[in-house]
Amino acid sequence: MHSRAKHALVKPLRIGIVAGEVSGDLLGSSIMREIEAIHPQVEWFGVGGESMEKAGLSSLFPLERLSKMGLVEVLKHLPDLIKAKRAIVSHMLDQEIDLFIGIDAPDMNLKIAKTLKEQGVYTVQYVSPSIWAWREKRIETIKASTDLVLCLFPFELPIYERYAHPACVVGHPALERIKKPMDMQVSRRDLIMSTPSLKEAFLNQSLSAVIGLIPGSRASEVQKHIPLMLSAARQMLKSQPKLEFVIPALSAEIKSQILSALGQCDPVLVSRVHVIELQSAQQNLEVMAACDVLAAVSGTVTFEAMLLGRPMTVIYQMNWLTHQIARRLIKTPYVSLPNILANDEIVPELIQHVTAEDLAGSTLSLLFPSQANRQISAFKQIRKNLQNAAKMSAGAAVLSRYFYQ
Repeated sequence: MHSRAKHALVKPLRIGIVAGEVSGDLLGSSIMREIEAIHPQVEWFGVGGESMEKAGLSSLFPLERLSKMGLVEVLKHLPDLIKAKRAIVSHMLDQEIDLFIGIDAPDMNLKIAKTLKEQGVYTVQYVSPSIWAWREKRIETIKASTDLVLCLFPFELPIYERYAHPACVVGHPALERIKKPMDMQVSRRDLIMSTPSLKEAFLNQSLSAVIGLIPGSRASEVQKHIPLMLSAARQMLKSQPKLEFVIPALSAEIKSQILSALGQCDPVLVSRVHVIELQSAQQNLEVMAACDVLAAVSGTVTFEAMLLGRPMTVIYQMNWLTHQIARRLIKTPYVSLPNILANDEIVPELIQHVTAEDLAGSTLSLLFPSQANRQISAFKQIRKNLQNAAKMSAGAAVLSRYFYQ
């Protein structure tokens, strides 16, 4: 029997795990449950959010401390990020962990993994860094830092095969959470009944369609995108006065941020916008499923919206310096996951210098069945391809490689 397999029989498996943002928290809780379903005893150490804490992690400090995106944002918080990295490494070495799983956030997690690997810890990166899109030379850092990379999507695997580094496609957990598109009419009914202001519009027959505005999961993203989205909503109301808008807020802080921006708008728009503080990740799916179309910031939410079968326009605005650097380095022509997976612009992408008129026009065009159905048909094909590509769950992949290779 392999020595690590013998280890599994005599003492608990001690695993370090670090998620650097909200989407990573959901991935973390998923792999934790998968591992515990296979291995009888596991002890968890590291950093995560609410979902990972519910799954059994006592987080070393709040996930938000690591959740920084963009060159300027990271540089501003760099001293604290360095302190956080040192604290994580020290904690995991003190706990004598057997293996480490870094979830996304490669700039942080690969540094942690490299230090731990040098100390004999088996290290895993869950979510491949985007070396397929830019900075391919990072493969050398990945090889030095990890024993295994878990890829969410099949297009990521060839580069690891080319450089002979262990990697496997495990699929995105959202494929399991969203097994099929949710019924819009059922979700719409539930949303209306649970939102008094939306219920009033429905009863007054002043509702023609519901537009979902998804401004991002971080406060910095919301700050960049919510003014644009509210301006676009005002433009949409000029041509279709019976529209209603819903904005899911991932936290009380983000809800307050959105309401503050909404408070600067005219009363007509305020009466048509409904900000919903989410109580769970599942509620976010239900809110999106209740919408006719979405205007969403690029990120994991676009993948979830695709699986829900909701037509969307994708936007993203970065700090000027970050954008200047990124556009010179990124090789892929697309930024949103649906387009990257399709290798085609099936979803409109509005990047950087976006006007309210552009966003309003692109979003309203999806209310036409011909435009919406083109996206929905492509979404179904992408789902089928992804389901065929994933051969093993993330948890099973980690344990099989750790114990038997």
